[in-house]
Amino acid sequence: MLAPPEKNPPLWLHFMGIYFDQTLLLLYLRVTLFQFSESLRKLSSRKDPQPPTESAGTATTTVGSSPMIQEQWRQRFRDLRLAFALFSNQYGFPLLSNQQQGIEMYTLAREHMDVRELFEQVRQSIHDSHEYLQGEAEFEQAVDSTKLTQIATIGLPLSIAAGVFGMNMFNDKNLGDVCTGLMYFVVLSVVLLVPSLV
Repeated sequence: MLAPPEKNPPLWLHFMGIYFDQTLLLLYLRVTLFQFSESLRKLSSRKDPQPPTESAGTATTTVGSSPMIQEQWRQRFRDLRLAFALFSNQYGFPLLSNQQQGIEMYTLAREHMDVRELFEQVRQSIHDSHEYLQGEAEFEQAVDSTKLTQIATIGLPLSIAAGVFGMNMFNDKNLGDVCTGLMYFVVLSVVLLVPSLV
């Protein structure tokens, strides 16, 4: 059986209905942000900050900066960044209630619990780390592009010279002219290679 509605419901019912849930949500947000901050700190401490050392004329790096470990570190950071983006989308809403009093109380509680400031700090740290990773990836691409350009600089004149003379200059009929043909091939390759190096 249903009881008739009360004219003045007890204060604890009102508190349990709105403010307790808001406080629990804010505590959850705060604890989760601290967990993100701690995860980012642990990830940053695993990254090897030491520069390469010179040894016997060649640059050597420590074990912590091997390509496989670097890629594992990047993947862990990508996972952390994805988790933070999902967290931001799910729990980053500014309005929680359709009642003005609930909105004002939530805003005050959020301000006094420093949830917004903590969120911004964690977001900025993750953004800075992402910018570092982007710069590092662009640098690696530039190094790979430079290597590819150097290889193409040598290979292109050789392929042009082979195209001009053809690959049939080394057959049995032209065996006597092999030295002459080889000399022309080398001279043409050098002539084409010198301008491409400059």
